[in-house]
Amino acid sequence: MTTTTSPAVILVCGAKHITRIPAAAVDVHWARHGYSLCSCGRPARQNWVHGKTNAAVRCDARCTNARRGDCECSCGGENHGTDHQAIPA
Repeated sequence: MTTTTSPAVILVCGAKHITRIPAAAVDVHWARHGYSLCSCGRPARQNWVHGKTNAAVRCDARCTNARRGDCECSCGGENHGTDHQAIPA
């Protein structure tokens, strides 16, 4: 089993909006405090994706619909939270 950190962050704001964004898109000012701005303008908690590749665990909806950052399945975090991908403007 190998441990990786995916270049992605899952954001959850007070209005329960959930968005997965690339780590490079995290605003530096808010990142120092563990927050980013949601598309609705509210502060959103950052959940960095930490993946563990485990070939014995099939990647499924528990992974792609995740709201937290921990992942242990065959994708190693690459698909984690992808159901919440940000839509490019």
